[in-house]
Amino acid sequence: MDYTQILFFYFLSVLEVPFRYDKSNKIEVMHMSDVFDDSFSKLYERTKGLKVLYAEDSSTMRHALTTELLKSFNAVDVASDGKEALLMYLQYHDKTGGFYDIVFSDLEMPRMDGEALSRTILDLHPKQELVIISSINDYHRIIDLVNLGIKKFLAKPIDGASLYRSVVEISSSIREHKIAQEDFRELEEHNKKKKKKERLYLSKLTRNLQ
Repeated sequence: MDYTQILFFYFLSVLEVPFRYDKSNKIEVMHMSDVFDDSFSKLYERTKGLKVLYAEDSSTMRHALTTELLKSFNAVDVASDGKEALLMYLQYHDKTGGFYDIVFSDLEMPRMDGEALSRTILDLHPKQELVIISSINDYHRIIDLVNLGIKKFLAKPIDGASLYRSVVEISSSIREHKIAQEDFRELEEHNKKKKKKERLYLSKLTRNLQ
């Protein structure tokens, strides 16, 4: 690598411009769409099994974001407003006995908006992971949602970087929670086996003393 390449490499790093080396070991500046496509494909291996519900009344926005979400998830259930989303949420729970892993919801929707939907869902399942999609002008309502316990927000128009970060953070949180649950179940099972052995030992000891 000559001095010019080193200097070019330095400026790319300072400006946080994504790059890679091609087969001839030359620096190639990457297009942002390539960066996110590659990132999402790697993320998909960890998130494809998560169950997702998405509520949005705009057909244009609904189609666009669903396309992006399918880069991270195997399937996405889509509702056209909050009332339909709540019905789908309840039907999913009745069918599976569980809940969606993540719910994405627009804030402004007819029949039932994102805030009312979130409140109802959190009453049913307080640990539900929720992502609210809103415009910058909705900041006064976002304060109420933060007080409600919602931590994840996406501002319109949604860019790939924000969506990617949200999916990474939420999927990591879900994964950690599931690992903790599995560890707890294993510990419970271990304690049950231990108590069973103790009872058998005490029973045998009692018989020998008689």
